[in-house]
Amino acid sequence: MKRLSGLTNTNCVGTIEIEKQIDFIVYPNPVQNSININAEENINKIVVTSMLGKKMIVKSANSNSTVLNTASLKSGVYVVNVYTNKGVGTKLIVKEILTHSNLMVVRT
Repeated sequence: MKRLSGLTNTNCVGTIEIEKQIDFIVYPNPVQNSININAEENINKIVVTSMLGKKMIVKSANSNSTVLNTASLKSGVYVVNVYTNKGVGTKLIVKEILTHSNLMVVRT
């Protein structure tokens, strides 16, 4: 062992397993009550988390496309993770809720 400035170097070698990043499509974005998710590979699981890391929605899937109900989410930004046998993909979505101030009334 070598000592450098009070630190001990034990020459440890380790491995880090990194999942392959996959691409997927999520629409519409911003979302309201549901989103469509499409991937080239079969989707195993979808996890939607808040920006604080809290799991908000977890859905099992067995298809390369699915619809996810987002009606329970409050307005904000969320992370969508899509898991397949080939890896995981990550995208951000924005949840917006229509309010009276967002609506425009047209009188004829």
